[in-house]
This record gives sequence, C-alpha cells and structure tokens, in this order.
Amino acid sequence: MELGARKLKILQAVIEAYIQTGEPVGSKALCELLDVSVSSATIRNEMASLSELGLLEQPHTSAGRIPTQFGYRLYINELMKPKPLSDEEMRYIDGYLSEYADDPDLLLEKAAEMLAEMTKYAANCMLATKISFINEIATICERVGADVRDVRNGIGSDSRIGYQFIYPGVGYGGSCFPKDVKALIHTAEAAGMEPKLLNAVEAVNARQKLHMAERIKEYFAPQGGVKGKTLALWGLAFKANTDDMREAAAINIINALTEAGMKVRAFDPVAADNARRIFQDNPLVEIVDDQYGVCDGAQALLVVTEWNQFRNPDFDRIKSLLTAPLLFDGRNLYSPAAMGSRGFAYFCIGRRPD
Repeated sequence: MELGARKLKILQAVIEAYIQTGEPVGSKALCELLDVSVSSATIRNEMASLSELGLLEQPHTSAGRIPTQFGYRLYINELMKPKPLSDEEMRYIDGYLSEYADDPDLLLEKAAEMLAEMTKYAANCMLATKISFINEIATICERVGADVRDVRNGIGSDSRIGYQFIYPGVGYGGSCFPKDVKALIHTAEAAGMEPKLLNAVEAVNARQKLHMAERIKEYFAPQGGVKGKTLALWGLAFKANTDDMREAAAINIINALTEAGMKVRAFDPVAADNARRIFQDNPLVEIVDDQYGVCDGAQALLVVTEWNQFRNPDFDRIKSLLTAPLLFDGRNLYSPAAMGSRGFAYFCIGRRPD
C-alpha cells in the first residue's frame, strides 16, 4: 500500500502522539502538531481516509483516532524504504569519491582505518563510562547513607553488567581513556553532533578527581581550614604498577590542596621522579622515598593509588606517626569496620563509616 506524503505525515503524527500520551488524537490537536498549512477539515478528511484503509480506528469514547496494528506495521515499512538522495547529497558523494577515482583500494583502506579508530574510541569510552557511572553512584551513596560496595555487588551480579570497571575511586587517568574520550567528543562535534553522554562522562571524572580533596577541606574547615597543615599521600601514578602520571588524579588533588595552603608530603614506589619534575615549582610539595616517613607529623594520610604494598600496611606504625589517626582512602582498600576498631577516623568513596 502506497500512501501520499501528507497521509504518511498524519499517520506519523498520530502514532507519535499516541505513544507519548496514550490518548486518541483529534484533528484539532494534529493541526497544532503538524507544520502544514492545511485546515482542520482537510486533516479530518485525511484521517477518515486512513481509517477506511484500516490504519486508524475511532474509539467510541472519543472523537480522536488511534493507530491500528496494521497502521503501525505499514508506517514502519514506509520508514524502512530507501529514500532517493537529494541533488546536494549526490554532489557531496561524487566529490568525496572523486578523490579515490584513481585508487579505489585507498578508499577501502580509509574506511577500514576509520572503522578501527571508531572501534578503539568506542571501547575505551565505554570503559570510561562505566568508571564515571560507578563514581556517580558512589557520590549518591555518600549523600543518602548507602554503601556503594553493596550496590556494586548487586549490579555486578547481573551478567549483562558484570564487575569489571565498576570500582569506585578517584577517577580515570593515564594516556588512553582521557585522550580517547576527548577525541570522540571532538569527532562527534566535528560531525555536527553534541555528544551529551561523553561530555557527562568527562565532567563526572573531572569532579571525581577533586572529590577527596574536597572531603579533606570539609573535614578541616571547623579547625581553621587546611592552610598550614600537612597531608601524607600514598600513590602518585594514575594506577598501580606504572610510573605514568599523565592525567593522574594525584596531580589534581595536590594542586587543589596546595592552592589552599596545605603542605603535601607524597610517596610512590616508582613514580617519584616523574612527580618531582611535575611539582618542582611547588614549594608546598615534598616527594620522599620512605612510605612511612611521609606520615611523620602529618595531620592525615590519603591513599590515591592502589599499590599492593598499601593494601596491608602497618596501621599501628601509621597511627603513631600521624598527629591524629585520620585516614582518607581514595581506592576503598580498607574496611570501615576494621579501621574503626583500630581507632581511625576513616573516610572512603561511597561507603558509610561503620
């Protein structure tokens, strides 16, 4: 069955309005929805014609009409039909293909290259999205008193989601995720599209990198703020088992706290030299080579990177070196209950203190 353009447009409007409202649609309402210069009577006649074709039906309780199953099917079939290209579209395609007229294999290579690039971007952006998602959930958990550990166990048990890349923390960094998220955002914008989800992923990650710095500021606010105080910091690399500090959350945290006047004494098993270069002009930052020495005389300890040697430290030694037993954990390495039993004031990501 072939429909004219106006009938098809009316059928489309009826279907979309009915999906949104669940109510029969009348000719007067369609006049407001449709951008056509025709009268309500004309639309009413077209709707009657569509009813005769079995595409719409008129319920007894309303003057409006609703789509029939046949109407839905026909409309979907119409949408699936290939549409002829406009002259402007044809000119664009001809111009694009002319570049490869003498070397068609080059076109195939370019298409394969674009596919590979998009696949890589999409994969890394998906993983970055999972990280930003669980960090957003963790922040909500902190506000409402839930435990992100329990939420993670629940959603991870769904095989469609799984447990990979849903560990709350200080945000993603390194050379891949930040670069590829930005690259796909740029690609989308260059193609005339606003990538709202990717922009949100990036914005959530930027906020998460500063989350622990804000919590430290909030804790010390009643004590005159962080100015003049010293923070011991464990972990500078963006993740364990690397010296890579590109886009590392430690940089954002240290900059935010030192700008507020706090001194930071930091340790990392392998990234110390990179950190010294990055912070060489910041007099409030000291990079040392002694894991426990950073705690001596500090007002608090913050764990930023999940190195194995940080997972089971000597808590009694830490407690004896700090001026007060205060620990901020940006990787959820420890149990709130265990830390409480050891006498620590303990703050982590998305988990309530026990």
